Amino acid sequence: MRYIFCLFLFVSCSIQQVNEVIETKNRPWYVESNKIAMEFTRDISEIYPEIGSSFGYGEFDKKGMNLNSKTLAKKKKLLRKWLKKLSNLVTKTHSKHLKADMMILKDYVQRDLDWIYAEEKLAFIPFYAASELIYHHLATLINDQSPLKRKKDAVARFKFYMNDKNKNNLVDAFLNETNRFEKQYKDLNKLYPYKGEVKKYLENSKSYVAGIKDLLEKSGRDDWKDAYQILKAKITYYDNYIKTNFLKKTRDKANLPFELYKMNLRDSGVTKEPVDLIKRGKKDYKRIYRQFIKLAKKIAKKHSLKSDDPVSVIRYLKEKQVTSLQDVEKLYQNANRKLERIIKKHSLITLPKSELQIRLAGDVESKAKPVPHLNPPPLVNNDGILPEFVVPTSTSGELPFDDFSYESAAVILTAHEGRPGHDLQFSRIVENEVSFIRARYAMNSTNVEGWALYAEDLVFPYLDLEEKFIALQTRLWRVARYYLDPMVQIAQASSEDVIRVFHENLGVSKKMAELEYQRYAYRSPGQATAYYEGLLMISKLKDDLQQKYGKLNLKCFNDTFVSFGLLPPAKMKLFYEDFKKCKK
Repeated sequence: MRYIFCLFLFVSCSIQQVNEVIETKNRPWYVESNKIAMEFTRDISEIYPEIGSSFGYGEFDKKGMNLNSKTLAKKKKLLRKWLKKLSNLVTKTHSKHLKADMMILKDYVQRDLDWIYAEEKLAFIPFYAASELIYHHLATLINDQSPLKRKKDAVARFKFYMNDKNKNNLVDAFLNETNRFEKQYKDLNKLYPYKGEVKKYLENSKSYVAGIKDLLEKSGRDDWKDAYQILKAKITYYDNYIKTNFLKKTRDKANLPFELYKMNLRDSGVTKEPVDLIKRGKKDYKRIYRQFIKLAKKIAKKHSLKSDDPVSVIRYLKEKQVTSLQDVEKLYQNANRKLERIIKKHSLITLPKSELQIRLAGDVESKAKPVPHLNPPPLVNNDGILPEFVVPTSTSGELPFDDFSYESAAVILTAHEGRPGHDLQFSRIVENEVSFIRARYAMNSTNVEGWALYAEDLVFPYLDLEEKFIALQTRLWRVARYYLDPMVQIAQASSEDVIRVFHENLGVSKKMAELEYQRYAYRSPGQATAYYEGLLMISKLKDDLQQKYGKLNLKCFNDTFVSFGLLPPAKMKLFYEDFKKCKK
């Protein structure tokens, strides 16, 4: 179930852009857009407080969802009201900026409604990963950058979740909802979740329960222990029920009904047909793999390796693993310093005013999110909280896979997650204060991950040979996703096919290759295609602008692009004039 989370470029040019942003904050369209976004967010947060809280509205931090038989009906009624209101606003407004924002929010609401209708049509039975969901709803409030008040408020939320009066406990509510939908669709052919998804939850649930305790211990309060005992008992019962009663009903095949898969693609910002993704992906993979082979031969010759095939070269580079906590942090700090020198020397883009925040995750958090990633900051009422580049670690010194923890991989990974990638994109949103709709409701995997791949391309020419080789490996990784994800979902590829491409052809660890299959099968079907699709969209935008205006100043183009927040590249057609200043 879709769940609710210039001729030459002078220094003065970047200063002018900052002034333009400051002026923007006082323009009527900006004020009106934020007013409407705030109204919608507060409305939906009355039903799902976790949404408003994750955006930065502190009044929702103590609250949690009250899931019952009326919750979905309330949401549907609210979305219908807002769809009508936003349709009127799109028709009546004469401001291209406000119109763009209203179209984005309208599309967000429409997609949410479409999911409800589709799941009703297919008699979809929801499955709630209870302990995992509770862990993540607390982790948004309890982290190293959170003020003490938010951490303490998280305990209030947890105690609300564990309210055992009148059977309002959230774990009970999860189970009640699943049973309610089974009864509602009793005479229909029901669509159950994929068996592999449910098994994976059962396998990890105890870790999430332990992780919840770790979070609560960091809250600054100690009045959560009774509620935690309730949680353990409830999760034990819930997990046992899921294992003995629900699991046997789940579907054996991973692929979703085609209609739902296409909706997953659309949610990620991908509108192409799966067959077109497969055709383009396979073609581009073969082209890039030829470059991959050439670099492998150069590295093998440089280091006098016995074998010059790409996988053997990957294994050689992986031998220099960095696992101690101190050395891991140093590895990525050094990578960031190198990248910032490259960015400044070659005038690629304006760097944020703040320093890149790199944090090492503990054991439980690393298990919950085992790959390096960026935690975006709250975009409302932000009192100095910055994006975080989070690197998984292990107190044992052993990581679940060896794909990121070595020197040759550190720079391209930091370019993606840090600067000029995700961190720069979100840091500029915080510094420039773009409209809330462009900062949040416009966000999808295509316009976020597409920028991160584009950021990799910006620094690629300035990397050393080994770093370029790993950059090609990671690019092939994303292009393989472009065709393998849809192939899994239309039953043209199996787990063995996915593992073979990643493990045997790209030198990715077998465990990571298995995670790739899980991603396409049930964790987030369709989302993995968004990386390469986003890059293609940015490339097309740039080509279109250069056909219109001639060659563009690179730094000016990049600064202008990120000044729009997370506005999808397709929507930037409304604002081509904003890029005219970048003409060389």
